Amino acid sequence: MVQQNPARTFWERLLPHYRRRDWDRCLRELRPVLDADEDALGPRLLCAGLHLAAAQPVLALLQYETLLPLAVGQADFFAAIAVQRRLDHLHPASVTHPKRYEVLRKWFISLGRNRRVLPGERPGELSESALLDLDSAEFTHVMERCTLEGLEPDPRTLRDGLDSCRVVLYGRATWSLGLGEQVTLLEGIAEPGQVIAVDPGMNSGAVLSITAELPSEMLVFDAETMARLRGAPGPAARPAGARARPASPAPRDSAAADAEAAPPPSPRVEAARVVAPRVGPASRSARPSPDPRFEPALASHSPSERRRENRVAISLASGVARLGLIDTRVSPLSGRMTQLSAERLELVFVRSELRHLRTRLEGSCLGLQFNLGPDQPVLPCTGRVRWTSTLGSGPETNELKLEVEILPLRSADRDRLNEAGRRFVPGDPGGPMERAA
Repeated sequence: MVQQNPARTFWERLLPHYRRRDWDRCLRELRPVLDADEDALGPRLLCAGLHLAAAQPVLALLQYETLLPLAVGQADFFAAIAVQRRLDHLHPASVTHPKRYEVLRKWFISLGRNRRVLPGERPGELSESALLDLDSAEFTHVMERCTLEGLEPDPRTLRDGLDSCRVVLYGRATWSLGLGEQVTLLEGIAEPGQVIAVDPGMNSGAVLSITAELPSEMLVFDAETMARLRGAPGPAARPAGARARPASPAPRDSAAADAEAAPPPSPRVEAARVVAPRVGPASRSARPSPDPRFEPALASHSPSERRRENRVAISLASGVARLGLIDTRVSPLSGRMTQLSAERLELVFVRSELRHLRTRLEGSCLGLQFNLGPDQPVLPCTGRVRWTSTLGSGPETNELKLEVEILPLRSADRDRLNEAGRRFVPGDPGGPMERAA
């Protein structure tokens, strides 16, 4: 009899309780993973965050005091900073050492992390080397200003403070960048250690939406820190009446390629940036320069294309389904999967968002993409919408159900989908289905 490693499936067991904010049950599911690997940073960071969310600061403090030497010993710079920030809030001020961040800085410099420049890294971007290059006083000031965004199952929509920069500490988050509520420019996934950052240049209508696909926390560096890294005055140093330059939020990691010359990345590209054309002072009285992303005649690359088919991306662990409509650039609609087998699946969306498209959807083909788990490859296939239904009572009156027939699969893919159907547990039908922005 082979014992199954609990670390392989604990995310799947954790998700339903996490989305219901049942922190105590999450801690019970997490305990075997900590017992299996006591030095794993991600699960222990999650354990400490769950204790904080459950209003158990003493237990959280014990976890963070264990985590600090682990993060330093494993040379995880951002995890070490995040743990120290949590300790700052949990420890009384009387026992806080004034040179705690200076000690961390000297340690990581001794490891050569200030000379660790990743491929494609550019001056002014958030990275270990850029932060460690600050002098001791600046480094301490920056670290004391950074904050943490704790466990939050609900989607977050950011319209203000887009000059800030977020580092994913553990888990996984999906992001999307749009103009207002109707147009999505980019979307993708941020893994642990990757950066969701902001580039200057977009108009003030930019909207960044972040959804935790797995339980996750983020270390946030504010606009003043990013201004220091770029060598520009922070918001407090700007003269009165001066307006901050509009920001274009675009998730990327420190290995991002030069986005000014590169074509728009795919949704799963780790580093994505949107850079508006730079206009010098002398051009203010000249003819306006077209934006190359939306002006094909002058573009250095082709603009973002409309979808050529209806597409649905489905996460087995969370049950979330994201429907991208054909011939549109609008954000995918967020729904949930309620049934799954190798022959069919049932999806549920908000009725008001799809009722005008029912006749177009019935009988149409869908491109399906199943994310069956963090250790399995994505399973693409094709389905056909057999029928739609709006029958229901109570909270189901605003639901539109789609029954999708899965077209014939290869034998291996069919077995994978059957196994996924046996493991799938539908989520809480009472939770709100937010539209992904």
